[in-house]
Amino acid sequence: MCEKLLTVAVPAYNAERYLRKCLNSFLETSSLPYLDILVVDDGSTDGTAQIAEEFAARHPFSFRCLRKENGGHGSGINKAFPLARGKYFKVVDADDWVITENLPKLLDLLRDSQADVFLAPFHTVDMLTGEKKAYPIEGPEPGRLYSLQEFSRWYPAAAGWFSFHSVFYSRDFYEKLHIELSEQIFYEDTEYSVLPSANAKTIEVGGLYVYQYMVGNANQSVSIKSYVKREKHLGVVMSRLLSFYATYREKKLSEAALEFMRIRIMMFLGTYEKVLLLYHSDRKYGRKEVEQLRKRVAQVDPQLETRSRKRYRFLRILHALHVNPEFIEKIYRKIK
Repeated sequence: MCEKLLTVAVPAYNAERYLRKCLNSFLETSSLPYLDILVVDDGSTDGTAQIAEEFAARHPFSFRCLRKENGGHGSGINKAFPLARGKYFKVVDADDWVITENLPKLLDLLRDSQADVFLAPFHTVDMLTGEKKAYPIEGPEPGRLYSLQEFSRWYPAAAGWFSFHSVFYSRDFYEKLHIELSEQIFYEDTEYSVLPSANAKTIEVGGLYVYQYMVGNANQSVSIKSYVKREKHLGVVMSRLLSFYATYREKKLSEAALEFMRIRIMMFLGTYEKVLLLYHSDRKYGRKEVEQLRKRVAQVDPQLETRSRKRYRFLRILHALHVNPEFIEKIYRKIK
């Protein structure tokens, strides 16, 4: 049997509408022997598990299905990783897919790579129009190993390159960190992309587009409607990021690693404050939550509070003026 180069975990909950397209995208003949696709059925009530088992029956050396009780996206990753057989580990959501024809080249790159974290650019694809938008990684030389210190020359943009859709983790590297993602919540994908990456000693960039991220669904977790509905989930992840940052400072991680964390925390903080101040129906509650949050941020690191203060004050002005949400989005995108 061929050595597995890549384990792809596919957390799936009631995903029968999309899952077949996702799994079909891995059916590249020369690549299948080196792929380990693990569909984690998160207590679905539709035909998700049946589709996954169909693929496992047809390609038993490349596809597996794990059924579990519902525990959320993070629990699917937590359950999948200990079962991973590949040299590298990747998560692909059930409503997304990969560029099939790029798989052979990707596997060649992973076969040769010794990086803790391998990064690949990705596309978003609008579910209604089919419009693609590229998210490139520009600056680092493909095929070369970098440290976070070397990567810091491209901050703050480079901190955003470590996205859920971009990262591939060395299985050995991820295993040593013993990081368990939050369960029963949304937005733990930020934990997944940030907490391990801050510990990376070596990073490699592949200039190959692989991940295709579907956007444009009003019911997606990243829609404003979902953010407001699940603002407490944002709070859980925010708290976890701050706690890990404090721990990493005590462990004396490099300044480049800490700055990576600061940038990502400020990005997440901006989203959370926007939801509480501009979109939450209980305005008094939103203000109170943000005030308490900023006190916590200042306690963890005054630099975080200071560097995010200008944006916070601007959001407070918009909050006080009851500005139309559509106008807010246009302005916010300019200052983000």
